[in-house]
Formats: sequence, structure tokens, C-alpha cells
Amino acid sequence: MLNQLNPDQRRAVTCGEGPVLILAGAGSGKTRVLTARIAYLVREKGVRSDSIMAVTFTNKAASEIRERLKKMIGPEAGRLRLGTFHSQGLRILREERRRAGLANELTVYNDDDQLTLLRQVIQELGFNDKVVVPKSMLQIINQAKNENVGPEEYRSTASGAQAFIVERTAKVYELYQKRLKEMNCVDFGDLICEPVRLLKRDGRLLAMYQERIRHMLVDEYQDTNRAQYALTSLLSGGTRNIFAVGDPDQSIYGWRGADINNILDFEKDYPDADVLKLEENYRSTKKILSSANSVIENNTKRLDKTLRTQNPDGDKVVFEECETEYDEGRAVLRWIKKLMSLDKGIAYSDVAIFYRTNAQSRVFEEAMMRDGIPYVIVGGTRFYDRAEIRDSLAYMRLMANPNDLLSLTRAVNTPSRGVGPVALEKVRSISIDRGVSLFEALKIASDNGVIRKSGVGQFIAACAGFTRDAALHSLSDRTLRLLEESGYMTMWQGDGSEEAMQRVENIFELISAIKEFEAARASADGRALQEFLDHVALISDLDGIEEKIERITMMTVHSAKGLEFKAVFITGMEEGLFPHSRSVDSVESLEEERRLCYVAMTRARKRLFLLAARSRTVWGAQGWRTRSRFLDEIPNEHIEFIEFDAGKKKGVFQAHETHYTDEGSQITGQGEAVFYDDTDADWRIGMKVSHATFGLGVIKEKTGRGMEAKLLVNFRDVGVKKLAVKYAGLEIVQ
Repeated sequence: MLNQLNPDQRRAVTCGEGPVLILAGAGSGKTRVLTARIAYLVREKGVRSDSIMAVTFTNKAASEIRERLKKMIGPEAGRLRLGTFHSQGLRILREERRRAGLANELTVYNDDDQLTLLRQVIQELGFNDKVVVPKSMLQIINQAKNENVGPEEYRSTASGAQAFIVERTAKVYELYQKRLKEMNCVDFGDLICEPVRLLKRDGRLLAMYQERIRHMLVDEYQDTNRAQYALTSLLSGGTRNIFAVGDPDQSIYGWRGADINNILDFEKDYPDADVLKLEENYRSTKKILSSANSVIENNTKRLDKTLRTQNPDGDKVVFEECETEYDEGRAVLRWIKKLMSLDKGIAYSDVAIFYRTNAQSRVFEEAMMRDGIPYVIVGGTRFYDRAEIRDSLAYMRLMANPNDLLSLTRAVNTPSRGVGPVALEKVRSISIDRGVSLFEALKIASDNGVIRKSGVGQFIAACAGFTRDAALHSLSDRTLRLLEESGYMTMWQGDGSEEAMQRVENIFELISAIKEFEAARASADGRALQEFLDHVALISDLDGIEEKIERITMMTVHSAKGLEFKAVFITGMEEGLFPHSRSVDSVESLEEERRLCYVAMTRARKRLFLLAARSRTVWGAQGWRTRSRFLDEIPNEHIEFIEFDAGKKKGVFQAHETHYTDEGSQITGQGEAVFYDDTDADWRIGMKVSHATFGLGVIKEKTGRGMEAKLLVNFRDVGVKKLAVKYAGLEIVQ
């Protein structure tokens, strides 16, 4: 095992105990090192596998590590505490549910469930949902949980002009948490915050877990939030054996709570830590790697590290400037066809198209469909997010947790059975008065005539059959019968439309997924339902990527983390798009955009293409664009520029005039843009120029030719100026 590692990797795997930080550059084999470290501890150091916890950010990464470990340490791999942060947090909550005040029936809510509950809470508090917006509340509460901040602590931040808003939000947060607990439900934030709260509150429990977990290994440490940081610090606090692997240059999730300071401050937290670097890249060519290094070196918040590779020099990075986003789409297809004609080793599955925002995908989709090229969009509607699947899961979740009000509300009214808010409130009152579950209260209400709806009896009977037959039939069989006997399947089958038939097919696909899950389980005990629901709740978008299917992959740059392709196209390399306009007013946000660009570039193995449009329709308005500043950070010896030839176009169209702010961002206002038949290559519309007095600007209009030309230039600091070329002393900025 050790002979297969390079010297730096071997040092990382065999280092001693105590805190260790592995700075693992892109493509440097961090998964191999993390896996080998676990195997080394078990095989060479005699560490019990069940005393090792390894946390990852995707189920896919955890599965890959476990499969590798099966070959290295055999059955011991199955005893590891290995999984995502959320799966490990859920495991602790299930182990300590009594201390957490939770029942056996525990349901994990996703974003949609959270929104539904928040709407109910806002209504219950009498707030106007146009003022107290549920989506805004969701964002604030999720961010608070990322930072391990509960309702009371959040309320304590109220001061000054914001005190009223904070107090109102705290009321929503507090009641939201109360309703979750009443239903024995948790959201994703609770999966981390609740274990942290338990361990901090109960010293004996903390000591027990610190004794149980002797080694903590953390993947993608740069993407941990404050709550995850607290959890790993607590669990590893006994032995201080924390092995953190990460790269601050690839920290790209600040918008969802990741705190880059967790990795930057590792040596402050652990002054005695060993810091080792993995700087040899096995993925990309020298030119791609040098280009990416040149970009990321412009960041200040990073730990010194320079990637190197023994791979060939490879082709230059290509930058092509197109006229519009539609030309950009055509250029990408043209390059793909050329690549596949020249290199028979490149297939559709080897190609990826990245974009900064989801809205950019439409043009590429249309181009792919016109040419009949197969593609897949990562981050589209997931299988488990489809309405019919969520309906089916609501039935299953109610069977697992009869106190889940949201699942009861959805299941009992799909198909419609006339059980409205008033009837459900009566059911809730019965549940509270008699101390029974919501589902039991529904039966009492039906038996006593409180609810007089014929469909409810059929629904209750189907649910009772599901529970009654638990020892006789598999989970997949019982689920199918539940959906059939409750009338849910009949609702779609009776529709007869093509869409309805597709929904029926999807439901049968869900049954197939349950069968596969049952087949993979080692035992056939009564926990299959809860374990399957946990499995579904913890699935992420990236877990669904099928790398072997012959299709071009299209995704946002954020979704590209952890992947690699032979050929990568990064599109929309323009100021205001990449870097995004929301980032340019903050140094921290701009540096995260640069890290995002670095991540995108280092996904490419053999070929890297960067594309931009000179004009693009954004928010329904067409406007001029300027090249991304990241392009200027790549040395000329590593990049080939294919620039748009303005001489091929002539005409006038309405556009939005672009002005700069002091920070270099762009603000658009209505104006008119003119293309001229221009065979003079010296001065072109869209070209960056520099003036001794006015500074950096972009040519917006041009009349005349050669030294007699007159230019309308939009300068970053002083706005629009009209200049005569022969007097202006302009310099072209490459």
C-alpha cells in the first residue's frame, strides 16, 4: 500500500498522532491519502476500526472510500464511522435520542418541508408573509444553524435599528423549533447543532464519545461551517487525533456557511500541529496547471502552496471571445466536434460545460438539442424531488413517524379526501388532549364522526395494513400495496395522460430503489423503513452524477467540485458574471470567486477552453460585456486568444450602456450600441484601453478609421468620454 504512494503522500499517511493538517492541492490524491491513512491505522497501528470516525461532504465520496477500504482491510471497513457530517450527526441523535428528547420515530426535513412548516409558523404568529417572507426566514435560520446559533442566542444579537427585525425573526425561529420537536422532526442544521448541544451540555456523554472515537479524519476541511467545526473539535478533544485534509484554494461554499478560517486558523487552534503539503498534481497538463496557479496566486487569504505535475505540457488554454451567448453556444459545439474528430479517445462523457449561473444553461441546451447531442444537467430536478415521489415518501414517512403533521397533511390529501385545515386542527386537538399520535387521532376523529369523509376510511385501512403486515412482507411490497390501496396509484392510472403514466413509471422506479436498498442490507429486521428514509434524506445532488453514461455534462461551477473531465469549457468569462456582480464589492467575496475559477480550471485533464460574449442578454436586457479579470491573470505563454472580429458585423441595436463602479463592477443603464463595418484591427468595440488621465476603459462606439477614428470610451473612474485617436494617446490593454 505505501509503495504506491509518492514521498509526500507516504509522509502524510504515516505521520504520528496528534493534530495533522494535510494541504492537498487539486488532483493531488487526497482521497487516496485519506483512505490509506485509515488502512494504516488499522493494519499497522492496531487501531480498532470502530474507534475511527471519517467525515466527508458527499455520500459518493464516503462510498468510494469504503469500497477502497474493503480491499485493504476487509470486513473491518464495515465497522468504521464513515459518512457525511449529516449522516454522522443523525447517527449520534439516534443513539442518544432520549437525551435529545426525541422519540424513535425521527423524520429529517428537507428545504421544501422547512418552507411548508415556516409558512404555518408565520401564519400561526399572525405575521404577514409578504413582510415576514418564508424563504428569507429559511435562509436566516439555516445560516444561524451553520454558525451553531440557537433561537435565544440569535435573539440576544438584537440591537439598534435592527432590533425589531431580529426579535421578530427570533419568534419565528423559536416556534419553528418547537413545532419540529413536537413532531419528532429535525432539519439538516439540527443534525449538527443538536449533537453539539448534547455534547456541550452533558460532560459524561462527551467523555464517552471522546473515549469511543480515538481518531477523527475530516475531508474537505476548508468547507466546514462553524457548527461542523464545533462537532469535530468536541469529538476529537480527548485524544486530539484530528487529521484534517483540505485546500483553502478550493473553499467555494461561503454562501452556504462554509468558513475558510477553520482551515486558515488550524495552526492557531493546534500550535503543535504537523502541516504537510500534497503539491503534485496527477490530473492536469502543465499548461492548465500553470494557468490555474497564476489565477489563484492573486488571492491573499490562502496558505502557501504551489501545484506541480510530471504530466506533459499539453495544449495552451484557449480563450475565445464570441459576439453573443448564442455564438458562445455554437463555439462550444464546434470545439467539441473538433476535439472528438481529432482524438478518438474523447467521448461525450469526457466533456463538461461549466457556467456560473443556472440561467446560462438554456442556450447550451438548445444548441445540444438542435444537433442531437446527448447531455445531462447536474442540479436539475432530482428524482426524489419530483411531486409523485415526494407524495409517496410522505406516505412512508407517516408510517415511520405518526406524529409528522406535514407528511400526514400531504398524504391524507393526495388524492384529495376533503380533510382541510379545520379538520386537521381538530385532529391535532385530539392528539394533544388524549396524548396519542396524530395518525391515531385521525382514526379517532374518523370513528367518532368528527371527520365525515369517505376517502379517509380507505386511507386509514391502507395505512393499517402497511403496519400489520410488517413481519410478513418486504418494505417494497408493503409500500406498493399502501400506494395502491390508499387510492394514490389509482389517481394517476385513472388520469390516462402521458404525464400521468410517466409519474406511475417513476413510482415503480421508487419501488425498485427500495428493493435494491433491501437487497444491499445485511439483515431483514424492522428498521428497513427508517433506514431507507434516512438514506433518501441524506442524498445530495452530486451523489446522483453518473459518470459512465455517454452524455455531455453541464453544471454550475459549484457543482463541479470533486469531478474531473478530459475537456472542460468554462463559459461566461465576463465581468459581472464571473466574477459575479454580487462579489465585486467585497474582497472576501471576490477571492471566493477566484477560488471558484481555480476549482473550475483544475477539473480539466487535457484541454481547457474559456469563453465569453461581447454582448449578452441578462435579466431580459442586452448589454455589452467586458472580459473577466481572471483572464488577465493568465500569462500569455499559457493561453491562446481567439478574438471576435467586429469587421464581420454591421448594424445598430438597443443595448444597455455599461458604467463602472470604483471597485470595477458594472452597472447598466439604457443606451444604444453601434456595430460598424470595421476592417481596422487596431481599435475595436469592446476593447480595453488605458488613458494617461482617465485610466482604464472600454471602447463602446467608433466612427472613422485609422488615426482619424473617433472613439466613445467608457472609463471606469470618470464615465464616458469621446476621444480622437490621433490626440488621445490611448494604449491597448491586453
